[in-house]
Amino acid sequence: YAKVSQCYERAAALGHAGARYNLGYMSEHGLGRAIDTASAIRWYSLAASQGHGKALINLGLLYAKAQGPLYNPIEAVECFRKSATQGNSRGQFNLGRMYAQGKGVPRDFAQASFWYEAAADQGYHRAQYHLGLFYLEGNGVKQDYALALIWFLKASVTGNMKASYQLGKMYLQGLGVPVELSEAFDHIHRAATHGLDVAQYRLGKMYMQGTAVARDYQKAFAWLAMAAEQHYRPALYAI
Repeated sequence: YAKVSQCYERAAALGHAGARYNLGYMSEHGLGRAIDTASAIRWYSLAASQGHGKALINLGLLYAKAQGPLYNPIEAVECFRKSATQGNSRGQFNLGRMYAQGKGVPRDFAQASFWYEAAADQGYHRAQYHLGLFYLEGNGVKQDYALALIWFLKASVTGNMKASYQLGKMYLQGLGVPVELSEAFDHIHRAATHGLDVAQYRLGKMYMQGTAVARDYQKAFAWLAMAAEQHYRPALYAI
């Protein structure tokens, strides 16, 4: 990493945006150097000022999660807003999340849903999942189980295991669809096998209670133990 860093530094001194972005990334993650958030912000800022899209997103993320005086949610919002208005799906999603959490802006679920949908329409799975949650719970939009199901399906197809788990819950509880235990099991099992702790816990409970599967205490304990290993509190209590 040291030699690579030297090459990037020479290119950055000549104004190369990609090199400046890479130095920001290396400073953020401690590649070939100590982790230095202030330095990462400086390099990302230089690259972003040259129109580097990833640098602008990463700059916003750093401002949003930094500790101490570097924490600046207002600047994070501005980074995400600039990216979002340029049509970047990650910028749109992160701007929506800032509105949903009330960080750097007053909490506004309607604005959050607007930006989530903009990103979801471009196929960004995290936005699709969060938009599904909004429709499921009626946050910022009218509660609509059918639309929740559609967005969870879209996100699940692209590998979002939280969305797969939510699909399982909807089929398990009959939310907007008839209760279909085998369908519920398939979605929850898929999420559990991909390591989602809450799905592992739910699957363990299904085996314990004999829901959609034959009661099997050995399998129940195995799945609960997997969730407990990830410090999922309900699983720790269950075993």
